[in-house]
Amino acid sequence: MNIITKGTFIAGLLCLWQAAAPGQNLLTNGNFEAGNTGFTNDYSFAPTGSGAGNYDVVRNPRDSHGGAASFGDHTSGTGYMLVANGAFETNRAVWRQLVPVWPNTTYEFSAWGAAWGNDGSGHDPVPSRVQVNINGIAVGSTVQLSNQAGDWRAFSARWNSSTSTTAVVELRLETTADYGNDPAFDDFQFTVFEPRLTIRVATVEICWPSVAGVIYQVEYESALTGHLWTPLANAVQGTGTNNCVTDSVTTPGRFYRVREVP
Repeated sequence: MNIITKGTFIAGLLCLWQAAAPGQNLLTNGNFEAGNTGFTNDYSFAPTGSGAGNYDVVRNPRDSHGGAASFGDHTSGTGYMLVANGAFETNRAVWRQLVPVWPNTTYEFSAWGAAWGNDGSGHDPVPSRVQVNINGIAVGSTVQLSNQAGDWRAFSARWNSSTSTTAVVELRLETTADYGNDPAFDDFQFTVFEPRLTIRVATVEICWPSVAGVIYQVEYESALTGHLWTPLANAVQGTGTNNCVTDSVTTPGRFYRVREVP
């Protein structure tokens, strides 16, 4: 009985670790290859050529609007993308998905966007400005898409969950123009943000990209047992840029990690 209980407990721990593994995309159908499924929005599913406030999932924007620029998706050039005819209201989400999250964890949303509006010269006269919202609050800076139709540009935003256990991730347009304001989106990801450490030898300097206001604790261990981590100096508050602490190493074989403090 004790062996069964122990085995069940370990399996549960493994499942929890996999759910929050850095780099794992927590979104469903983020590349739209499954079509019009796995997400919601405040637009109507209809050809974008039928007016503002409509969206479609297509291989080429011209499949949905006869006057659109012609180009392929970001993933492979032959797959699917979400295209929208920008609405006249800025409070309507063009894409939305609910994601379970861990409290006190930093996440990163990333995506690719391009304009498909075409003034006859391959340019969108009013390229969309895009804002990421999580749980109703704007996250990161407004993103201005290129006015060159089909010019895929990456954008991202980081968010700390604090006490939240779910994240409603949305994209909204801050542009309301009737002529232009025609975005395409592809390859959405929502992942646990993994700080990348750099170490300079002699006096060891540990640096990581931080989120403003988040408290971090650098810890060290002489052997990777996974349960004997010792705090290095005091916890530090993130500045939104690289944070660094130094360590005067007196013994070889020291390992470091950076942990967010609730």
